[in-house]
Amino acid sequence: MLTLSMNMIGMLKGIFTDNLIAKIAELLGENNSGVTNAAGSSLPTLLQGLLKKGSEPGWAEGLIQILQEGKHDGGILYDFGGAMLS
Repeated sequence: MLTLSMNMIGMLKGIFTDNLIAKIAELLGENNSGVTNAAGSSLPTLLQGLLKKGSEPGWAEGLIQILQEGKHDGGILYDFGGAMLS
């Protein structure tokens, strides 16, 4: 489980490109290194929350229902940075 969590954290860190970090830093009035540190330190907590939520009864069924009803087109996965900044 630890290896899976570490792999997922690595994948999530890959979303935060230098360009995205720079845009977030500009938006917040912070420097790039501060945003990089904040993003990196928050990922394990976010992952833990997702794993906890995923273990709740009915959560998976609710997610499947949302996907089947067409309420999610998957677009955020292709432009996560744009979705965060819009």
